[in-house]
Amino acid sequence: QKDCVRIGSAYVYADAHVLGAIAQAIGEKPATVEKWLNEAPAEGEQMQHDKGKMAREGATSPEARLKRLRDREGTQDKDREGAASPEARLKRLRDREGTRDKEREGASSREELMNLSREEIVKRFDKDGDGKLNDEEGMAARRALANREGKSRTSRLNVQVKDPAEFKKVQNRELFSGPQPGEKLPPLNAMAINGKAKGKTFDFIAKADGQPLVLFLQDESRLGLRGLVGISRLLTQIADKSKKKFHISVVFLGDTPDTLAKQSSKIIPHISRDVLLGISPDGREGPGSYGLNRNVAQTVLIVKEGKVLHNFAFTQPMLQPDPYVLGAVGALIGEKPATLQKWLNEKPKEDQQMRRGEDSDAAVRLSKRLREMVRKGEITEEEARKRYEKAFPRKREDR
Repeated sequence: QKDCVRIGSAYVYADAHVLGAIAQAIGEKPATVEKWLNEAPAEGEQMQHDKGKMAREGATSPEARLKRLRDREGTQDKDREGAASPEARLKRLRDREGTRDKEREGASSREELMNLSREEIVKRFDKDGDGKLNDEEGMAARRALANREGKSRTSRLNVQVKDPAEFKKVQNRELFSGPQPGEKLPPLNAMAINGKAKGKTFDFIAKADGQPLVLFLQDESRLGLRGLVGISRLLTQIADKSKKKFHISVVFLGDTPDTLAKQSSKIIPHISRDVLLGISPDGREGPGSYGLNRNVAQTVLIVKEGKVLHNFAFTQPMLQPDPYVLGAVGALIGEKPATLQKWLNEKPKEDQQMRRGEDSDAAVRLSKRLREMVRKGEITEEEARKRYEKAFPRKREDR
């Protein structure tokens, strides 16, 4: 026990010179501190220590371990007897029936989801109350809405188009992200990931050359990508119906360029070639001159003659086309909301509908086969694209 100090009934190594220095620091003599540290413990403290030691030894003794093992086996036997009893079987049957009732209720609630707006969907599935859907909440929303895809390909949503001036009135709080109405757009450099300019970095604003522009600045979340496919189809339909040209550009924002490119490239086969997709080199917040809000997942700018006509900021990206954004596109090309709403809800003729369904099924099968060939290294992505376009050429308006 040399060079040791007793703390309670235990001995702890401590250098005598260090203890002497501590004594000097508190203004005590080494002899005084040595006396304190070597005092015998009081009788009550010693008895309490001895009781604790005996309890620990008893807990690890062979007799104690054997008793715990027997108790555990007895509990398991009771559980098995209870599981096989008539009461247990009746409980399991009732639980199963309750689950079926919940599934039937869920089927009717999914029908209600068909008519919910984007804000209502976020409100219903936002469990943590932060005003947006995380990955888990987004997955729950997608599962609840999946019955749409199980319907006939000919079924259509009732698309609404509203006055964009009313947008701020329905927001819970006013959000600011990016250039505001009336401001001129600064240059926006991004690397294209589709089209003939793929792999090149250039100014997306200069590319529009002062013509009407619908610009999306957003992250690469799955919800946003899925919603982008839907609204881009409607924008292409508006351009076809109105015979008025406007540019559609999407710039993805993220701090990891490789992941950003891989994730955002997934929508290329499902989106019109008229939509220009790019990746910003300026990270998640985008170029500083744009003043984007990092807490906003998607900023939509409606631009006319190089200036912002309307600005929309969404903490959660659009899963469904926002009626106010569509109304702003109408204002951009000089069309009323009622006109756009009529165009977007027109049903195709029966022969067009049948042909579209047949082409869609064949296109899905060919797309899967080509992706598998690319994965195995049998053909390149460019060769796969050419084969697909040869089999399903786009309309002249899309070229």
